[in-house]
Amino acid sequence: MAKIIYRCYSEALKDYLNSNGQTYVIKAKDIKTDVPFYGYLNTDKLEFLLDKWTHKEDLKDDTDISM
Repeated sequence: MAKIIYRCYSEALKDYLNSNGQTYVIKAKDIKTDVPFYGYLNTDKLEFLLDKWTHKEDLKDDTDISM
């Protein structure tokens, strides 16, 4: 089953996602660890941005992220 909400525990990643047009739908604390996280709807654009973030050293600055 695909996850509907992506949990982001990184402030740097949250800032990156927000600067690329994504907005979190919930801010909460993990019930097991008490660590805060930001929840984003799992969309194609979010998946693209997460892949770009993970492989950022492999991509050029001119990569088009508009969808």
